[in-house]
Amino acid sequence: MAGVEALGKQQSMHGFNWLPVAMNRIALRCSLDILLLRPEGDVPIYGKSADQCVIQGADIDGQIKTLLDALQIPPQLQDLPNDARPDVDETPFFCVLHNDRLISEIRLSAKPLLLLPNTRQVRSCDAFALIHVKLNHVSPGTFDRIL
Repeated sequence: MAGVEALGKQQSMHGFNWLPVAMNRIALRCSLDILLLRPEGDVPIYGKSADQCVIQGADIDGQIKTLLDALQIPPQLQDLPNDARPDVDETPFFCVLHNDRLISEIRLSAKPLLLLPNTRQVRSCDAFALIHVKLNHVSPGTFDRIL
């Protein structure tokens, strides 16, 4: 694990030692296949205000932008919650992307969300995303660049 921890220390920002799966340093890009299930029509908000919802009210490009931002290292400290600190077992802190420029392809299917597990009703803030990440090697010696 020492090698993984050393890689994470090289991406230290905002109190976290980040370890993205796709990063420039090893010439590794990725393609994303996303299934996004979201409520359709006027679904009431239960227990949350509209400003606490990530998905509610936004159009599809805004929703995907929010999702892609969540997959990468936050570029600014204010992009993290105020009390964000890694737990003991979150060093390094794994994420998908160093930044979203490393995405070579996106396939998106948006469908209606009918119900979430263990729930009786769909709220406007509910969403479910299934993301398949495929790593794309830019050159044959991709993993030789790690050391």
